[in-house]
Amino acid sequence: DRDGLAYSGWAMADLYEERGVLELGGSVRPEHVGELVDALCRELRSVVKKPPTDDELHRIAARFGRDIRDSLDDPSALSEAVGKGVLFADPFRPKRMASQIASVKADDVRRLAHDALASASLQLVLSGSASRRAVTASRRAVESLRR
Repeated sequence: DRDGLAYSGWAMADLYEERGVLELGGSVRPEHVGELVDALCRELRSVVKKPPTDDELHRIAARFGRDIRDSLDDPSALSEAVGKGVLFADPFRPKRMASQIASVKADDVRRLAHDALASASLQLVLSGSASRRAVTASRRAVESLRR
C-alpha cells in the first residue's frame, strides 16, 4: 500500500479455540498480483527478523480497543461477536479481549509469524483475475516462505 502497488492492503486474524486464520491481502490490478503476493511474503518474513516495537504494539492495542468499542454500537458486529461466543463457548468480553491484545509482546508476534511460515497448512488463495504469470509468481513467493 505504501509503495503504491495496491489500492489497499490488510491483515486480519480470525482466531478460534484451537485453530485460526491469519489472512494477508490486498486489492491490486490483475497485472500486479504477483508483486503483491511477493510483497506480503516479504512483510511476513520481516516480522520474524524484526518484530514490532513496543510503540507499534501500543498503537495496535489502542486501535483494537477503539474497534471493540465501535463494535458495541454496530448491531451486525455485536451479533457476530456474541454469536461466536455462544458457538465456541467463549463469551464476548470486550475488556478481556482488549487486555489480552495489550499484553502481546514482540516475541509473541515473532513466534506467530515463525509458526505461520512453518505451517503445513499455509495456503495461497487468489480471488479475481490474474494472469498465469502472476499466479506462477505468487505460488513461488509462497513456496519461498517454506524454505
